[in-house]
Amino acid sequence: MTVENKHLKNVRQTSYLTNCRKLQIAVEILACACENFINELFEDKELKDQIIYIVHIIFTYITFYKAIISSKYLYYIGLGLTQEQSVVIQR
Repeated sequence: MTVENKHLKNVRQTSYLTNCRKLQIAVEILACACENFINELFEDKELKDQIIYIVHIIFTYITFYKAIISSKYLYYIGLGLTQEQSVVIQR
């Protein structure tokens, strides 16, 4: 997953901004997994768990993420948020 240089305007560099960036990464990971899952559904492929790798670079700071999202979770998220399944994002 690659994201261009995106900045929130008129917001001071605080922990709030850091949390917004982490939330943005989590949402984009979920969006990628959902897009892959929908493509598998329409192409009648075997539904597989999604493993997504992310590299987040800010100047000289590099953070690697790995997200594992089960196909069961992606199925149920279409019906609404599930309490029985979860997403694991490792940093």
